[in-house]
Amino acid sequence: MDNSNIMEIHIARKDKLNQTIVFSDSKEEAQYTYPSDYWKTSKNQPPSISIMDVTSSQIYSLLMEDLAVSQWRDPVISTFIYCVVQEHPEIFEVTLDKDWTPKNEPAIGKKTEKINPFSLIRVTKDYPTTAAKTELPDSKKSRLSLLLCVLITYRKIVMKTNNPNQHNEGFWSTAGVQNKDKFLLYDSKAAEDTGPRVILLEVNGFCS
Repeated sequence: MDNSNIMEIHIARKDKLNQTIVFSDSKEEAQYTYPSDYWKTSKNQPPSISIMDVTSSQIYSLLMEDLAVSQWRDPVISTFIYCVVQEHPEIFEVTLDKDWTPKNEPAIGKKTEKINPFSLIRVTKDYPTTAAKTELPDSKKSRLSLLLCVLITYRKIVMKTNNPNQHNEGFWSTAGVQNKDKFLLYDSKAAEDTGPRVILLEVNGFCS
C-alpha cells in the first residue's frame, strides 16, 4: 500500500455519547496529545492531504468501480471520506463551547465555531482527477452506508500496514464540545481512561 496519502476516521463506542469531555490544560485532568505537539515537526503547519475535486456522486461511482476489481487507491478513499463527511454535518460536525487553542499554539477553532474532523488538517483539491467509466445511481444514504463499511475496513488495513502490533495510536485531543446528540472528537490514547472516543482522525502519511 502507498502510505503517502493516508487518512483515516475511526468510529467507536457510540453508546457512550452521553459522556462529555471538556477541553482543559489542568494537570489534574487527563493529559492529551495535542495536534500542536505533532505540528512542531513541520513548522507548526497542520498535516495535509491531497484529494480530487469531484462531487460525492462522482467519487462514489469511482470507488465502487475500484472495489469491483479489488482495487484500493488511497486518494480515492480519502476523497470519498471527505465528500461524505462534508455532506453530513448532522453527524460529523460539532460546535465548540470554548476557544480551542492547544498549548498556546494558533487557535484551531473559536467558541461557537462549527468544525468537523477535516478542520484539523489542510485539504487541497489538487490530486489528478480520474473519472469513473459509468455513473452509478446513489444517494446520501447509500454513500453514508458505504463510508461506514470503508472506515472499518480501512482502519484494519492501515493499522496492519504501518505496525502490526500498533493499538489505537493517534494524535488528536478532545475539543470543548457539548453536543451529546452528535459525534464528538476524541483522542485515541486518552479514551480508555477518560471516556469514549467517537471520531478519531489519524493522518498516517502526508502529501503537501
